[in-house]
Amino acid sequence: MSPIDSIQATVPATAGDRLPACATAGAPPRGIAALSCAGVSLTFPVFDEGGAWRLVLRGDLAGRRVQVLDDVALSVPKGDFVGILGYNGAGKSTLLRVLAGVYHSTLGTVHRHGRVTGLFEPGWAGKPFLTAREYAKRSLQLQGVPRARLTELLDEIREFSELSADFERPLYMLSSGMVARLYFAAATAQPYDVYLIDEFLTVGDEHFQNKCWRWMRERLSQGASGVLVTHDWTKILRLCEEAHLMAGGRITESGPSEEIVRAYLNQAGEGRTEVAAFCPDNPASYAARCREDTEFCFDVQLGEAVPVVLGYSVELLRAGAAWEILLMGEELPVADAIGRHVVRLRIPRLPLAPGRYYLNLFLKARPREGARERSVVCDVRSWTHGNALTLTVEGPVCPSVTAVPLSWIREGALP
Repeated sequence: MSPIDSIQATVPATAGDRLPACATAGAPPRGIAALSCAGVSLTFPVFDEGGAWRLVLRGDLAGRRVQVLDDVALSVPKGDFVGILGYNGAGKSTLLRVLAGVYHSTLGTVHRHGRVTGLFEPGWAGKPFLTAREYAKRSLQLQGVPRARLTELLDEIREFSELSADFERPLYMLSSGMVARLYFAAATAQPYDVYLIDEFLTVGDEHFQNKCWRWMRERLSQGASGVLVTHDWTKILRLCEEAHLMAGGRITESGPSEEIVRAYLNQAGEGRTEVAAFCPDNPASYAARCREDTEFCFDVQLGEAVPVVLGYSVELLRAGAAWEILLMGEELPVADAIGRHVVRLRIPRLPLAPGRYYLNLFLKARPREGARERSVVCDVRSWTHGNALTLTVEGPVCPSVTAVPLSWIREGALP
């Protein structure tokens, strides 16, 4: 069986918006806890109709109880954001409210250092006739902002939320996205020492989300700390160096964000490797040079005569600083006959700056033309599975992540 000749990569390089580094010269020293808790447990009473009356008339809390947090301990160093991942019902949001002081724990202790704020959900329910300006003003007053600063901060909130003339309209006339932008702008108008965020960096469209990220990164660079609770593991990677995994009201695993995300995804073992698989003797790492033609060579074993395609990505991962997909290709044909096949993935003039990257590979079995079945994942080499291939790129120092070949022609001086 003759091997295929090559796979030619033609997808151009793209770089996402890069985030500034966490630490600055003026940031507080790391290692000092800005927020911590130990042995935190919380139970909620469950009442039937008679139990509710007993509570109202006698203050009797006897009855069945449900434990939502169980012996939770964590520490947030100054100048860091810590992530918490977990599926619905894990206790993430409840823990965040205990840390904020909204709920009082049944057992355990919580220590807060500095001014703490929580971003949970917009608190405008029942007040739809307030204008956006009135809502923002009340929010600032509840935060203890002096009257002398109200006008200045209201102007900043109006500009940041991008409401323009809608800032003078009642809340019921605004879309949910506009209200979310208003809430975020009002809640973060003045700096805090500790931010407790529950899924709220997903407000608005992509433009506004990026704006929120830059805002929080600026706060972080000035020494702020915080906890981010979310289902979106990509946000944990972008903001947090350390993370925790929760299940059943307990923290089940703690460590670097990359490891916790991998545990959260828990995808190891998936796939149809009997159909197609990467051969176990393939290289675990590759080396290349910036702006030179590059070839990644590996073997694939097909166990069934079905069309198999390859997908790949080259990613930059620096937990707490950046996670970016720089190169990507999909549906690149590999083979359709049983046997071992050599795959050569060629990328002309590799547009990556010197550094260390992840090379992720994905094998899929594609249904034959006219079949109703969908493509099936066969085998994966990815950092989310814990088996990614490392790519080391060497070459002259480059100020950016990508090194796209460009040429300039000067045609004359400008008038």
